Amino acid sequence: MELPYAAPDHFLQFAVETGKPEYIYRLREVHSLPVLDGNQIAWRPDMEVVRDGTKEIRLIGIKGKVGYYACYQEIYSREAEVLVTRLVRDLMPSDTVYSSLFALDRRMIEYGGLILHCAYINHRGKGILFSAPSGVGKST
Repeated sequence: MELPYAAPDHFLQFAVETGKPEYIYRLREVHSLPVLDGNQIAWRPDMEVVRDGTKEIRLIGIKGKVGYYACYQEIYSREAEVLVTRLVRDLMPSDTVYSSLFALDRRMIEYGGLILHCAYINHRGKGILFSAPSGVGKST
């Protein structure tokens, strides 16, 4: 099925025309999301994470809104299925909404990296990062 939305424009710089992908994401639009079954390893109002063996499953929401808009499910060691509800079609071009679908923190760990929610300043040619939850005043 052709999805009615595309990745944000600057995500295209990561597109690969040839070669074997390192990880495969299959996006599918659904009417409703599954109920999670497994060992709950994390919960907050906008995300629930369970582990079933070595595979992770996430329900993903938007901070301040009730419910979830997507479900990320690891299928194989290098493949995940992402179920998206049609309720968020208009929000999909948003970087935050789109990028949260892919559990990129899981991929970054494999490369010795991590993702920080932070503000950044350049001080005397060096970077200083301020990491904290949303809404606490990092950018002010």
